[in-house]
Amino acid sequence: MGGVASVEQDRIRMAALNITAAFEGGKGYANYQTYDSGIISYGRFQFTLAGGNLSRVLDSYLAGCSSDTASRLSGYQTRVRVKDASLRNDTTFKALMVQAADEDAMKQAQDSVVEKSYWVPAQDSITSRGIVTPLGQALLFDMAVQHGPDHKLTQTAEQQLGALPKSRLGENGLTEQQLVRQVARVRKDFLYDFADSHHLPGVKKRADFWGDMVAWGDWQLQGDSDGNVFIYDKPVQVRNPAGVSSIIPEPGEPVTGTYTTSRILSVRRTPDVNGENLGRVRKGRVLAVARRYVPAAGEEWLFTEVGWVARQHPNYPGEVFGELELA
Repeated sequence: MGGVASVEQDRIRMAALNITAAFEGGKGYANYQTYDSGIISYGRFQFTLAGGNLSRVLDSYLAGCSSDTASRLSGYQTRVRVKDASLRNDTTFKALMVQAADEDAMKQAQDSVVEKSYWVPAQDSITSRGIVTPLGQALLFDMAVQHGPDHKLTQTAEQQLGALPKSRLGENGLTEQQLVRQVARVRKDFLYDFADSHHLPGVKKRADFWGDMVAWGDWQLQGDSDGNVFIYDKPVQVRNPAGVSSIIPEPGEPVTGTYTTSRILSVRRTPDVNGENLGRVRKGRVLAVARRYVPAAGEEWLFTEVGWVARQHPNYPGEVFGELELA
């Protein structure tokens, strides 16, 4: 869907990528290290040679670039695809990969691979459960990157709360806030145990960050007064992250809840009865709500997962089009 909804989702995506990148590869697109089991870990998301994602990044970069650096790196393509461990000590390969990181084609390749390998699978999990808050989406993406898309930590949290794994919020008796808080606790326990058993105390900082974000209740991922969150004492912009072409100001206030419609309603691109019609929702549809806008007495609009939907309008005095339940 275009318009406000897609721009806001683009903001959430970029903010989530920036947060996770700050934990994974603090030196950005050129980050390069060879000291762990990945053989080579490269880029802002530490794509590994051993895991195969480094090959996907290089293939994507070479497909979209004809620079001298790309030409020289093409000679390494086969060795990267077969995960040649001797590349760990190849200083020429390292120099070329670091140099390539200055090119837009390599930056786009890295972002494209992380989105296909982690963002999309995380969104499948998010959508199926009915998670809508920016904070919830960012947390589950971060977990997909660090633990792999097939991790079971979210399912563990659901079971601890007495819900079926992968069940839908609301229908399973849980609110999103309950689930996300428990997911953050389960993930923290896991990382703390991992840190202690592997003598890696720095891992705990990642768990603490997400625990703090949930405790502060920054569900809309707005950051501080400047729109920043801090990772290792460095600011990461989440309210207006670079890469989002135009953040469209949204009227109203951020809220979290659900709207159950009591009649067939039009979905608008903007909170206006004359706004572009994006379609309709059926009677009895349960929609996740992210914003509430009350421009005048007797008029109320809700920004939902499908777009703006009216709950009250002056053209229908005294009539309410559904039940709003705020968390």
